Amino acid sequence: MTPQKRFSGSGGSDATVAVELPGLTDGYGYACVAAHDRPYQAGDRQLALTGDNNSERVDPPFPVPLYGRTYRQARISTNGVVHFGGPERRLPRRQ
Repeated sequence: MTPQKRFSGSGGSDATVAVELPGLTDGYGYACVAAHDRPYQAGDRQLALTGDNNSERVDPPFPVPLYGRTYRQARISTNGVVHFGGPERRLPRRQ
């Protein structure tokens, strides 16, 4: 599977890259696959995240069922982590 992702640079330049995702399934049966039957739903805002180990709460445009629970909020971090559930917290700094 090779979805496309568009990035906007700080100097106004944009780039589109192909991201190759391996077909992996975890022990619970969840897998990362392309949703060919559904169109990509673009976000409506850019997160104001900067620095290291920072995160921001987002409300996905749809409920996210995951491991027996349904989430309506998530946290996105500057480290590329999407976190569902639990209290707001800063990520630990690497030593």
